[in-house]
Order: sequence, then structure tokens, then C-alpha cells
Amino acid sequence: MADINSLFDKFPDYDVFTGKTERKHPKASDAPKPRVQAPDIPAQNIDSRSASDYGDGFGKAIKPVQIKRNKNNNFLSLFYFPILIIWLEFTLRLSCGIGFNPMSALYIIVFSIAAASAFTLICTFAGNFFNRLMCNLITLGLTFFYIFEMVYYSAFKTFFSASQTYSLNPEQFIYYIDKQKFFAIAAAVPLIINFLFGHRIFGFRKLKIPAKIIVIIIAVIISAAALSAVNNVDAAAKSIYNSSSNQNIQERFGLLTMEILDILR
Repeated sequence: MADINSLFDKFPDYDVFTGKTERKHPKASDAPKPRVQAPDIPAQNIDSRSASDYGDGFGKAIKPVQIKRNKNNNFLSLFYFPILIIWLEFTLRLSCGIGFNPMSALYIIVFSIAAASAFTLICTFAGNFFNRLMCNLITLGLTFFYIFEMVYYSAFKTFFSASQTYSLNPEQFIYYIDKQKFFAIAAAVPLIINFLFGHRIFGFRKLKIPAKIIVIIIAVIISAAALSAVNNVDAAAKSIYNSSSNQNIQERFGLLTMEILDILR
């Protein structure tokens, strides 16, 4: 019986267990291919992400992170306060039974745009949070002020001013606001829309200095044109503008103009 070691010496490439003979001269294609190194990926700072936005606490994201950005531009924001003030002015006139004429409507629109420019600059002064907060506060203040004027006129047949005031007890206020509830709700419509959908519609992002200068220039030009028309074109409006009758000033130029003139006197 031949020695098994001699078999290994005679057939060195023979595998006793499988019965196959290995190639003494392997092909070039059989050579192992070099391993390609994966590109380095910068490590992400997972600690900076909150648990609610990133994964289940074990480094795996349950759902993709979606960062909400304010994509609304400031173009619509420029029209917000002019439309708001004009809406409140005409709602007040309807509630007080004051008639309309083309000249008074034109003056109210022009002076409202000039006043609205100041509110727009305030609401585009800083960051998004501050601007939205100021927008909501100014809208709330204007809405309640016009509703108060509706109630005040319903009770005393005159408008509230710094030079002439009357007092209302809570029972009287509730009674007269119930009489004006339809117009009060109409006046509050922009406030409700702003609270519910304003953050999706109006950007109120911070304006750069050139944009602020443009808004100021537009407001000054509109105000100068309105005052020039009052002093040089409309003699009747000039006499009303310089009079001390708040009722006539409100009917001709609007509530905000009446309050500003009353404070300046």
C-alpha cells in the first residue's frame, strides 16, 4: 500500500477531500480585484437635532426631516395695511350711516396709504417673529379702535377724540355694541384672517435699507400730493381740513387723519 504522503508529493495540487485538481497557473482574471475605498462622508452632528425631528434616539430617522422655511415674499405684505385701514374706514362709515362721495373716498384711500406705510415699516424692521408679532398687535389695536368708534358714535353721535370725551359704563357699551354687532364682526374679518392664514400669505420679512427708503419716499410723495390737492385744488376740503370740527374731518378724510389732526392741534 502506497504511502499517502507520497501521493501528496506526486500530486501536490490534488484535493483529497473534493477530488478536484487546482490550477497550477491561475488565470489573470482569477486574481482578486483591488478593493475600492468608499469616499469619506463628513460626520453629522446628531446631537444638534431634536428627538422629535430626528429618529427614535438610536441614530435612525423615522421620517425625513422637513425644515419649514418662510418662502412668502414681502410683495403682498406691502398691501396688507392699506387694505386693512381702507376696509376699517369704510366699515365705520357704513355703521355710522355716513354717505359716500368720490372725493371723500379718494382722500380716505390716499391718506390711508400714507398711514399704512408707517405700519409696514414697523412690521419689516427686524426678524420674522418680531415682525409677525407687531403685525398681529397693530391689527388687533386698529380693529378694536374702529369697533370702539362704532360704539362711541352710536351712543353719542360723535367720534371719540383727545379733545372731547364722554364716558360709557359697561352696560351701555354692551348695549351699543350689540346694536353694531354686524359691523363689528365685519370689521374683525381681517383680524381673523390674519390670525388664521396671515403667516402663510404675508411674509413681513426684514426689509433692507434701500427698500425701506423706497417705502418712505412713496409715503412722502403720496402725502405731499394729497396735501397739495387739499390746499391748491379743493377749496372746500381746505376749509374742512383746517377746521376744528372732528365730525367733518372724519367724513372727508377718514378717522386716522381726524385723530392725527386732533392730536397736533
